Amino acid sequence: MNIESYLPDCVNNVARLLETILQNADTCRIFVEKKGIEAILQLFTMPLMPPSVSVGQSISVAFKNFSPQHYVSLARDVCSFLREHLKSTNEVLDSIGGTQLALIESAKQSKVLKHLSSLEGILALSVFLLKGTTAVVSELSTSDADVLKDIGRTYKEIIWQISLCNDSKTEEKKNNDQEADISQGPSTVVERESDDDTNMQTVRYTNPVFARNGSHSMWSGERDFVSVVRSGEGLHRRTRQGIARMRGGRAARRLEALNI
Repeated sequence: MNIESYLPDCVNNVARLLETILQNADTCRIFVEKKGIEAILQLFTMPLMPPSVSVGQSISVAFKNFSPQHYVSLARDVCSFLREHLKSTNEVLDSIGGTQLALIESAKQSKVLKHLSSLEGILALSVFLLKGTTAVVSELSTSDADVLKDIGRTYKEIIWQISLCNDSKTEEKKNNDQEADISQGPSTVVERESDDDTNMQTVRYTNPVFARNGSHSMWSGERDFVSVVRSGEGLHRRTRQGIARMRGGRAARRLEALNI
């Protein structure tokens, strides 16, 4: 049996089993003392777990009936695990230096996707716990709220990767349009240019797009990295910075595992 397709079912069954067990204070106390929470959290980072699978919702089921008396211990362990995983995730993202994921070597690409997939699952569990207790809020606010700051860093990197994928898709579409123009012959091109001159005042592209205003290092400054602009025909013809929202393509499929 393919272990990658088998593991998600295993995690789901474990969570449902624990849901029925962790329903009274004594059992929860023993579970906490035996470091059961730490063991459950390790399921997020199993090396063979497919990056395209998020187990956050499944693991949340295990704590659905967790004793309120031990919610503080649960929140502390989850936030501590989240803090450490965020640091390692940001270190991995820093190691690629803002390079598009589709362009880096396969091994490093898989490592980045795995870290982001695990982080998505941990955040899903954290959101679930936030609905049931204020203990998670207290834990997130400790150490000068470093967890929230690290989440912000990760978020910026993800937005950066999305913008790079949008660039690639726009460039690919532009190349396809050029090939189509060449195949249609010179007469068609001249006729199209004449039409453009006649209808110069007509705005043909009115969908909002992202425009990248600077380099990756601008994230550290106060200037906005992404701005929304309304693109007209002239802008579309003269600049490569206009990027349409991602709707697919090879680069987009490489990022499906991120569950963004």
